[in-house]
Amino acid sequence: MTSQPPPMGAYDEKVENFYKDSIGRYLKLKTQIGGPHGSRDHPDKNWLLIPWYLPLPKKEKYHGMKLNVTREGIVAGGIPIGTEKLCDNHFTEKAAAIKKRITALEKLAELYPISYTRLLTDSINVPLDYFRASINTSKELIKDFDNTVFQSLIRVLYPNYPLNSQRLTLMETIARLKLRNGGFDLIPLEAKAPLSLVCNVLTATKCPLLSAFGHNLEPEIQLAYKEICRLFGIESETTIPKDHPLFTVFPPTAKDVVEMFVSNQEQLIPFIPKKAMKQATNIFCNQQKTAIRTDAKDLDLDPNDSLHIKVITSHSQLTRIIKADISRPEMRIPATHALVALRFILWGPTDPPRWSRHTQRPLANCLPLPQIRGAYFF
Repeated sequence: MTSQPPPMGAYDEKVENFYKDSIGRYLKLKTQIGGPHGSRDHPDKNWLLIPWYLPLPKKEKYHGMKLNVTREGIVAGGIPIGTEKLCDNHFTEKAAAIKKRITALEKLAELYPISYTRLLTDSINVPLDYFRASINTSKELIKDFDNTVFQSLIRVLYPNYPLNSQRLTLMETIARLKLRNGGFDLIPLEAKAPLSLVCNVLTATKCPLLSAFGHNLEPEIQLAYKEICRLFGIESETTIPKDHPLFTVFPPTAKDVVEMFVSNQEQLIPFIPKKAMKQATNIFCNQQKTAIRTDAKDLDLDPNDSLHIKVITSHSQLTRIIKADISRPEMRIPATHALVALRFILWGPTDPPRWSRHTQRPLANCLPLPQIRGAYFF
């Protein structure tokens, strides 16, 4: 509402005048902006967020406007502004609503596994991106959401069939890759969150009205950079080195971002958020692809298993079935065959009820893909 610092101390005339002047400026600005469009106040939607160090106002109305006072926070544009508890509770509510959609979606998977996979990728895995791109949230809540999405995929592919943790870890890494890397495009929110937060801040540097608040964002940006360095395996917790691919996408430090924000300086190369996110997620997935190949090598797998992972993560055409056009009935893969193909891509057992003839191979009980008439997914 105002960039003027509030008076400190006990409630007195200065605090009273601060509330009165701040609300007066707010109403004047609101009239100038919303008046020509016929905007009117709603008495239940005028909330005043009071910090813990500021005394509460003693009047219920200022300039004829009723005050709904809160210390916890408010939600504006779908984004909570306030305490960590408020932000975490808001995230939990949104995640709970998505989990209900996952339960309903799993019923669809019984008939159309490919449709389920596409909706899981394009609908279930993305709604919280907008929320998390604007505010830092508890890491535990984010990891819980990512785990919920992956466990749904496992329940569909392997209902009531136990898989060992080693195989599950590798399967999850494959699923988290982009389609071009042989995955299901289930990019984890844990990776997208800090990247999208920095993208949002860099986009806002173009707005001169927000430059006065740049330093207030520094703690949030520092947390995001710390998380980015951890995810990308950067030794420094605060600086992106010049020899790292991410250096061409983001400024090297959080301080550089804040300086760009405060000075409102023009960037030599215009910053495009979608392009930056695409570049950053590509770098992340390429690192994950390299990691899963290294893990497979360290496990001393059977040559067939090692070859399988290399083929799947080498611009494989198998994942095209996930994005194939299914508007035409003849292009829809029967559920049984689709499950086998999806399991094969994830390097999991393709026929869980039975064991292959190669039971002596600890991680390779994948049966050959069935001979499907028309070969519509190769």
